[in-house]
Order: sequence, then C-alpha cells, then structure tokens
Amino acid sequence: QNFKKKITVIKEWAGEGNEVQSVRPSNVTINLENEAKAELTSANAVEGNANQWSKEVEVDKYSKDGKELTYGYVSETSTDANKFASYTNTGVDTSVADTVKVTNTYKAPEVTDETFTKDGTTTITSKDDELTYTISYSSTVTDYKGDATLTIVDKLPYEIDETKSDLNGGTYDAATKTITWTERITGIDTYANGAKNIEVSKTIEVVYVGMDVTAGTFKNTAQGTLKFDETGKEDPTDPAEETTTQNFKKKITVIKEWAGEG
Repeated sequence: QNFKKKITVIKEWAGEGNEVQSVRPSNVTINLENEAKAELTSANAVEGNANQWSKEVEVDKYSKDGKELTYGYVSETSTDANKFASYTNTGVDTSVADTVKVTNTYKAPEVTDETFTKDGTTTITSKDDELTYTISYSSTVTDYKGDATLTIVDKLPYEIDETKSDLNGGTYDAATKTITWTERITGIDTYANGAKNIEVSKTIEVVYVGMDVTAGTFKNTAQGTLKFDETGKEDPTDPAEETTTQNFKKKITVIKEWAGEG
C-alpha cells in the first residue's frame, strides 16, 4: 500500500525592487502541516531566490483512521536571515488541490529625516589662509537588517597642500580634487531594535594651492550616499555646498610731506 501523495509548494516573491534577484534570500524552507497536526518540512530549495519556484513534497495521503489529509502552510525560515527579514508573508493560496502557494512581498529599506549640511569659512583675506569645513550627515533607517556603508565625497575647488591640511581620516585624490570618507554602519536590525539613527560628522582644515585670486568667490560641494549591503539599495543625499568670498584687499598708507623754505 503506497498511500502517499505529493504536495506542490510554490514560492512567489513580490514587491517593489523584487525584479532584482539579488535582494531575495538565497534559500527558504517552507513548513507544512496536516489536520492531524503532524508537521513536516519541505525540502530546502537551493534555487530559493528564483521567482515562482516549486517543490514537490511526498506526504501521507491518509490519517490513521483512513481520512484523506489536506496540508497547509505553517511557517518558513531561511539561513539568509538578513535578506529574508526584508520580506513579509502576504498570502497563502491553497485553492488548487494539493498545492500551497506562499507569497512574500519585499519592502525596501526606508531612509527618513535625512539631513546633509556643509558649513565652513565664509571669507578669506589671503590665498594662504587655512579654511575649516564641517560636513554633517544624519538619517533614520527602518525596515532593514544588515550592514550599510555611508560614503561622503567632498569636491574641492582647488588642490590642497596636504602637509598643511587636516582631513580627519579622509582620503585625498589630487587628480579629482576630492576627499572621500567611508563609514561602516554594522549590526542594523530595525525589526528587533527599532529605527536606527545614523549620525556622522567630519571637520577638516585645508590650505588651497593654485587658487584663482581673481575669482571673487569659490564653492566647495559635498554629497553623501548610504548603501545597504543586503539589498544594494543606494540613497544619495542632495549636494551641500559652502561659498567662500575672497576679500583680497589691503590698505596702503599715503603720507604727504610738504618741504621747502616758507
């Protein structure tokens, strides 16, 4: 008596950004249960991040008293926990006999209350003056589990004298006239710990070389980008800039002396 039957388990991935397969967990295990509360686990699908994958599971056809059993969804797990956390179960369809279709919908990480500012020296009186700038980033992250990277790039108007400048850990590229900072934010888990507040501030001192002393003013512009490791999503800030005025004037003292008899 081969009283077995096969249950087809179908996984559907849905939601914005879901067309990028890399945001899906690499695997998922779906747990089923029959009316007799005998739980069984579907074989772990190696191709778990493919959309509409299906897996057949062989199960008992009858209960001990001869009643034909039906099976339904209980839960699911994944060893790719960080990516799996970005999905919510949004439907179980058992309308087709001996078929369980489970839909999970993706929700991208959300960045709110984002601010990005740059403040600094507004006036200089000499081309050799030291200028101070402060670049500040802050935001709140929700709907995410994993690590992220904040990259700040400061675009300079002129090259700098590195021996006279303090870049506060930034990496200077003379060819592009930029200073770059890369900050790792690890262990984010907004599902377990609530919203994650991120705050990063960099204060630098620079001395420019090759300055155009006839320009009158010049601008220094910075921009930040927060990138989420698990989903690949990037959230760039609006650029922030500081304008500096060149007050290149000096005073000449003119003295008149009258000489001669009378």
